[in-house]
Amino acid sequence: MRKRKRVHAVVVLALPWLMAVAATAQSAAPVVQPSAARSLAADQQAAAAQVERVERDLVAAIAKTDLATYDRIVADDYVAHTVSGQALTKPEIMTSYRTGTRRYMTLAISDVQVRVFGETAILSARTSGTRVENGGTPVPNTVRYFRVFTRRNGVWRAVMQIVTPLPASSETR
Repeated sequence: MRKRKRVHAVVVLALPWLMAVAATAQSAAPVVQPSAARSLAADQQAAAAQVERVERDLVAAIAKTDLATYDRIVADDYVAHTVSGQALTKPEIMTSYRTGTRRYMTLAISDVQVRVFGETAILSARTSGTRVENGGTPVPNTVRYFRVFTRRNGVWRAVMQIVTPLPASSETR
């Protein structure tokens, strides 16, 4: 009985505070007019299209080992979480491309989806192709990945990636 009274007392004491917080949040929330909502949606669609173009340029650069384009698109603080769970930095990845320990014989992108949240975008896509790592035998490379972009000084830059392998026989959707 004492426990129930304590809980009731906490709820009664906290209720006015929660109502005040809710009222403040409601009054501070901007009212979005229909035309502004349409404008915001159009801006997000345009940003999503920009991010998809940048991603396609990045995948093409990776396929050709075009390190100048890779360097331009990928932020200096970029981190990629590989299929094996390893976290690699931009300098580590560029070194592996430069030395030939990582390269792609073929690489194609599909199933691209982009969601934009202000100055941040999350891209989901699939790539398939053939990769050669550590100078070894070519192996099929079919993955689903998420890449995070942020708009810095008006330019979309890749800042993070996480990859998960897919069966080589999985169909492209």
